[in-house]
Amino acid sequence: MLPGALRNRHGQGCLWTDLNGDGRPDLLLAGEWMPLTVLLQENGKLVNRTSEYFPQPLVGWWNCLRAADLDGDGRTDILAGNLGLNYKYKASFEKPFHIYADDFDGNGTFDIALGAYYGNILYPVRGRSCSSEQMPLLKKKFPTFSDFARADLAQVYGEGLSQAVHYEATFFSNAIFYQEESGKFSIVELPRLCQTAPVNDAVIFDLNGDQRPDLILGGNLYQSEIETGRADAGTGRVVLNKGGREWEPLPVYESGLFLDGDLKSLALIRRGPQQASLLIAGNNKAPCQVVALPSSDERFPSERLSLK
Repeated sequence: MLPGALRNRHGQGCLWTDLNGDGRPDLLLAGEWMPLTVLLQENGKLVNRTSEYFPQPLVGWWNCLRAADLDGDGRTDILAGNLGLNYKYKASFEKPFHIYADDFDGNGTFDIALGAYYGNILYPVRGRSCSSEQMPLLKKKFPTFSDFARADLAQVYGEGLSQAVHYEATFFSNAIFYQEESGKFSIVELPRLCQTAPVNDAVIFDLNGDQRPDLILGGNLYQSEIETGRADAGTGRVVLNKGGREWEPLPVYESGLFLDGDLKSLALIRRGPQQASLLIAGNNKAPCQVVALPSSDERFPSERLSLK
């Protein structure tokens, strides 16, 4: 059912929700090196209408999507988990983060080239040592580290860049997309404490009984190339909805939530009104964690979350 241009993209999150109010669920897609993408159901087909909802493409390393009316205006809003801002790689609309893939040295295997801006010049992300392990000819092309350091990405990889598979990312923040009366989405980046780690999954749940949906975020990224440290600052984050599109992220000592490890998924199990709901955290190559959330007769954060 997907349009052909999307079939080869690395999707990480998908969400069925009625975006245009016609009573039919529409598909919202997100993933690595791709923008948030809106596919509306029209005459039995999925039609790409992204530009009608997102005026500017937001290409990130998206991990998850969750839908709810987060500001109480009756329209569907989107919580989108991304790489976050506490990582080696940076991206912006003015200075995107680039990846190229091609057989640059003609040895029959694909090579990967990462590019990032320093000032207004696009340089290789990887240094001479790592780059020459992948492409030994670079040692001859750049005999010294000083020679390599002065070369931009095009000087290192040459004309092969123009024919390489190429993607670029422009936005790494974890964010909320609020649907306005026009139907288009406006973007609000989550507070800085919510940007310290990737958000691989999220749960939307009223934690303090104020009839406003709150957020529980989780995630880390342990998988990376050897010269790049893993993203492991995430310990789970409770974010209270203060109304008016304002959010308050709580430190661990207030929330009691501590979800470390290579967390990849969160699930909520709702139980009876006098029983605590359960938050299940799935970790890569490690046991799940189970957390008891406040029941309806408890108040949060005076009743801290408890690890089971």
